[in-house]
Amino acid sequence: MPRTLADVGRQWDVVDTVVAADDALASGRATEAELTAAALAQTHWVGCGPSATALALAATGAHSPHETRTRLKLVGAGLPTPMLQVAVLLGSRLVAVLDMFWPDHLVFLNCDGKVKALDPWNGRTAAEAVWREKVQHDTLVDLGLRGVHVTPADLHAPRAAKVATVRRLFSGVRPELLPGVRFEQWHGGLRTTPPPTPRAA
Repeated sequence: MPRTLADVGRQWDVVDTVVAADDALASGRATEAELTAAALAQTHWVGCGPSATALALAATGAHSPHETRTRLKLVGAGLPTPMLQVAVLLGSRLVAVLDMFWPDHLVFLNCDGKVKALDPWNGRTAAEAVWREKVQHDTLVDLGLRGVHVTPADLHAPRAAKVATVRRLFSGVRPELLPGVRFEQWHGGLRTTPPPTPRAA
């Protein structure tokens, strides 16, 4: 898998390669060390530059193409690299698993697609899935976190409004975190359930 990713990265767009590499990392089919080794093994091959760039940008913890593209958009705009798949725990209670988190600022970002409402998991109805997201967001705010949700369309919005929103959250006064709250990367960033099957257009 690492060799294949290095090969396709010499021809593919950098973002597409990062999407594929992130997926391989999330499913445990490759490690970041293996991707680095694969890139170094091709240092004199035609197209090795973009491939190496893409594999260096890959990170364990992006569970969808939308999450990868959002992270690249934020980092490309000069924002700090976030932690991925961060569990928020209050004592022994799991409050949420965040797609992205900046612990120094207590800022989180979750990537939302229509599949959460159109094809919710675990037997939930669409209404239950949306309600759960709302309650979870409010709970995180009550604990002292600040956050934003990003849809795929937000990445193409004029003036990158969501990037500006995250930047404003960074510049604001850091809230006081409720005692007993702690953070850790959930399952090492690995995907624990299969990705949802895309719906036909």
